Amino acid sequence: MKDKMEQLVRSLKEAKPVLKNPEILTDSIMNQILKKPVHQVSPLLIWARVALSSAAVLLLGLFIFQQTEAENSTTTASVKPFIENKLEVDSTCMQLLGSEHLSYIKTYLCYLQQNSIENELNKTYPLQKN
Repeated sequence: MKDKMEQLVRSLKEAKPVLKNPEILTDSIMNQILKKPVHQVSPLLIWARVALSSAAVLLLGLFIFQQTEAENSTTTASVKPFIENKLEVDSTCMQLLGSEHLSYIKTYLCYLQQNSIENELNKTYPLQKN
């Protein structure tokens, strides 16, 4: 039985297929291809693609702009020392020091001086006990 099976497989491998009426087969394949409907894209889909592509380009440009601005601000901030950061608070210290740009250290020294003066003034008045 095994020999018969091997002989059958060998004979099938050696047999070459014979094509009857190749022109009819070619014509039927071509007719099937031509019958296939062509999908047309709706105009709404075309406008949606254009709008979404434009929005994607706009968001990408905005992202790149924000990233470069963030990098520029961090590089300029890292160049300046911590002391050079400016305060924009209206206070008596700033009014006393004038219109020059104040640093944290100058402002802190001014507050220290004011606090020491107020402490000395408070020492001169005796506490009243009730």
